[in-house]
Amino acid sequence: MDNVIPIAAEYKRRVEAALPGRVAKVVLFGSRARGDADADSDWDVAVFLRDDVGSRELDVLADVGTALLLQTGAVIQPVPLPISRENEDSLFLRHIRRDGVLV
Repeated sequence: MDNVIPIAAEYKRRVEAALPGRVAKVVLFGSRARGDADADSDWDVAVFLRDDVGSRELDVLADVGTALLLQTGAVIQPVPLPISRENEDSLFLRHIRRDGVLV
């Protein structure tokens, strides 16, 4: 997983620069976090924001992911969520809490 963290960390760094003060935390989840990814696996990233998610935030997450794709070949699949949903009891969020790696 050593090669995973630098890409996820770079994604986080760029998102935080584009949305100053808005990012509460970034969590890598899915096959890359579990360590069972193959070379073609995408990068599932939960981006918890301090308040509601709007079109500007969606655009930033997509633009940063596209830039990294062009530079590294990594396909980032961001999932933006308000931090208020972090402890919600849903199957999806339970998987993030169970398998996720804080970036």
